[in-house]
Amino acid sequence: MDIQLLWLVALEEQGVAIDAHMLGEYFLHFVTPFWAEYGMAKVNLASGLHPPLSGLVNNPYKHSCRAFIRSEIWACLAPGCPELAVKMAYQDAIIDHGDGEGTFAEMFTAALESAAFVVNDVRELIDIALSYIPRDCGTASAIQDVISSYDAGKTWREARDTLLAG
Repeated sequence: MDIQLLWLVALEEQGVAIDAHMLGEYFLHFVTPFWAEYGMAKVNLASGLHPPLSGLVNNPYKHSCRAFIRSEIWACLAPGCPELAVKMAYQDAIIDHGDGEGTFAEMFTAALESAAFVVNDVRELIDIALSYIPRDCGTASAIQDVISSYDAGKTWREARDTLLAG
């Protein structure tokens, strides 16, 4: 939640025309955790590497899940406008996840959450969100595995095993 609040400060101070470079400056100066992808991004930003390189170079955590937990701020700022929510989520995620699966997960989640303001059907929400990420990325593949497991009537344990095997 701390980074989401920081993004609100950035928006308040800089306006809605924010981008990853501007958010990266806030990230470097105000994000206090210095571990995993946060730490790698801070080191890279301090070394002069701008997003998406700040989330890519020497970052074994670029596929981690910490970016998607920030997605709802973008959905709430762009309710019913998944394209805008995804655009902002992407600018956020590439700071510490570069071109990793963490970025695709945040984009997917932001789109789903934004669309959920106006769409009630779960399958339609998933389809909308999938349309914003590469079809061949690991995130999309995992989501398709879950859908297939659900459609096949698998238990949650069987679905988990399918995911782990994929």
